[in-house]
Amino acid sequence: PAHLKPGGRLILLFSNYAECRGLVQASPLQRFADRGGEFSLRSRQRRVVEVKDRSANLLTKLEKAWTFKREHAVELWEFVKSDSEQKASNATAQP
Repeated sequence: PAHLKPGGRLILLFSNYAECRGLVQASPLQRFADRGGEFSLRSRQRRVVEVKDRSANLLTKLEKAWTFKREHAVELWEFVKSDSEQKASNATAQP
């Protein structure tokens, strides 16, 4: 994102698989959004993946029992690069 201009958007498609499986406590993108800094969260859209679309392995056709117990979702995160850093560097550069 270093080459992203102020006002530029960073779009990420993310799965909550690690949260569903208990591998992480919270989404790393949520921690990134809460931290603030050079990017601010503009929007987050969430869509639940239906059980029929995630329950069977495509090759073996075996069903995964955990998929019936937990809600799995994909999320579309949109971050905007703030221009505050550029304003700060311009302010220090002026005499």
